Amino acid sequence: MSLSVRAIGNGYNFPVAHLLVILTFSSYVLWFLLPFTFSTGFLISIIIRDSLQLMLMAMILEKLRRYGISGILAYGLLNTAYYLTTFLVVWFYVAPVPAKIGYLAAAKRFLKVMAMVWAGSQVTKLVRAAGALAVAPFVDRGLSWFTVKFKFESQWKAFMAIVGFCFGLGIMVFAVVTLLWA
Repeated sequence: MSLSVRAIGNGYNFPVAHLLVILTFSSYVLWFLLPFTFSTGFLISIIIRDSLQLMLMAMILEKLRRYGISGILAYGLLNTAYYLTTFLVVWFYVAPVPAKIGYLAAAKRFLKVMAMVWAGSQVTKLVRAAGALAVAPFVDRGLSWFTVKFKFESQWKAFMAIVGFCFGLGIMVFAVVTLLWA
């Protein structure tokens, strides 16, 4: 099953690869040949660049879907690693939080730090999706091993146990760090 975009009106499906070539060529034409001001051409090239990134993300996610729950788990594990690592780096180094600031101030600071972490996650989403695609075969083998080793009835139950562990770890790290600085 290939990823395609339905054209409006005539019912023809364009393969995404053809659409990417058309959009890439169009962006170069717009960038070099538009008689508009720099800001208008720049704005149009940003819109086209973002469209290309969305198309590339859709292609990566389509390939990731082929791995089923292992692909979802690979992306989730990378997200967990990203959010925990980035939260700790921002909390301690980028925007250091002073100790003994009180519960309300610590909660406000937590929200500000998480906003920065979330903004960074939007920038790195494509890289994390590509990384998940790269590690999905290993996660698939690891999930099979985990299912057998811990005697789960199905890979779905093993998957849910791992997801629960990731959520629990994240909540625990966020809560402990925030409360220790309160």
